[in-house]
Amino acid sequence: MNANDAARDNQRPMSDAAVVIAEPPTTPRVGQTGVRSRLSHFVASCLRTNTLPAVRLGRADWLYLVGVFLLTRLLTFFVALLGADFFPQYTGANGGAFATQPNTVSTVDGWVRLYVNFDSGWYLGISHHYTTPANGPNWLAEWAFFPLYPWTLHVVSVVLGVIPGLSQSLNVDILAGVLVSHAACFGAIVLLYRLTLGELSSAAARRAALYLLIFPGSFFLTAVYPEGLFLLLTVAAFYFARRRQWALAGLLAAAILLTRAQGALILGPIGLEFVAYRSTLARPWGRGALKALWLLIPTSLTLGAYALYSHALTGYWLAFETSARVAWGHRLTPFPYPLIRYLLSPSLGSPGEYNFSSINFAVTILFFVLVVVAWRRLPPSYAIWLGLSVILPLSTNGSHFFSMVRYLTPAFPAFVALAAWSLNQRWAPNAQQQPATQDEQAPPRQPSPAGWLWRGGALAADLRDRIIVTPSLLLLTVFVLFFVTGIHAGI
Repeated sequence: MNANDAARDNQRPMSDAAVVIAEPPTTPRVGQTGVRSRLSHFVASCLRTNTLPAVRLGRADWLYLVGVFLLTRLLTFFVALLGADFFPQYTGANGGAFATQPNTVSTVDGWVRLYVNFDSGWYLGISHHYTTPANGPNWLAEWAFFPLYPWTLHVVSVVLGVIPGLSQSLNVDILAGVLVSHAACFGAIVLLYRLTLGELSSAAARRAALYLLIFPGSFFLTAVYPEGLFLLLTVAAFYFARRRQWALAGLLAAAILLTRAQGALILGPIGLEFVAYRSTLARPWGRGALKALWLLIPTSLTLGAYALYSHALTGYWLAFETSARVAWGHRLTPFPYPLIRYLLSPSLGSPGEYNFSSINFAVTILFFVLVVVAWRRLPPSYAIWLGLSVILPLSTNGSHFFSMVRYLTPAFPAFVALAAWSLNQRWAPNAQQQPATQDEQAPPRQPSPAGWLWRGGALAADLRDRIIVTPSLLLLTVFVLFFVTGIHAGI
């Protein structure tokens, strides 16, 4: 074809069949791009991390910890004395003495109920026959209570029984429970202080410890209940995971499994810490990734051993689940059910129902808000653990708010989040330790007419602190009075 033929072909009109329209290159839809971007941002947010710096407590820190611990415990003790002497004792719906459960355990009276009341009787009873076979009137109900705390009581009571004359003057079982719970609570406060000091500042560490000790349900931490031990183990597991000491974190996670049902979820936030830490390394999934076995092997072996132990004595592989479902009426439900049920039929609650639903509802909503605060101001693992600590009790109480205040008391990220909010501080990866309060270090500025409480200076930080402390102390006093007089079984 010569040049004239080519020009003539170009001038020839083309038929419709010969028209070829070039399509533009395909691009992701706007909605798909938005979803992928949000998902990537969420994953990146979950993987924010740093290694907790090593901190050492000085003399002033120890004096503060000992002082605030003793003052708050003395407060609850004297309120218990007041309640036992000047307030009438609730005798229970059936007219019997409502002190410790089950009824086979001898009841106690007066201020001792601050430490031994309601479910304390189960733990004391189990500590006497710490291998619980399938016999006796309460054998199935006892398996709902996890064994590490009563086992610890048994060991300590045996040691105390060796002391000459002690068993004749005191009940060594109750004394063992009080000593174990107080020691565990103080150890947890020390570790929480060190953890918050490394994450935020010394001012935040002091406030976190104080807020936990004056929380309305904090008296459970030093009563014959497993809450103090559970708090100690969870704070310790977080501390060593943030310090990247995975062997200790794994061993503590295994112990948590034997303390409370929520312990089965501790691998979630600790595992997230491990993944986040590995993602910061040049070779994330090299041989060092095998350190994850320190988290998996102890917990797997502990759960398997406890299942074998359960089956050997009862015939059930998971006797604690069977006990919770058959003996106690707990069942899995979607976690919003208790909230919806309360909103459809709100009520104050009563001691005969073992459920002060209005108080438990308010505390549950508060902790959901603190999950958001923890996500914005703390490492992601804190918010994950706090969220799981709220959702699991809501999902296993059969659409009720039974004992939500007690279940949420060991959820320590809530109190770290409160401390961070009250001081307007935020954790930041690879950041240096923050000053005492960001508000005090910030340059002077004119507070805005709206929202000055949240963004103001030192005055706003002090007011936020009082907003937390004042109602907490009032409610702690009321809760102790209710508990000692036999009214508040459902907190």
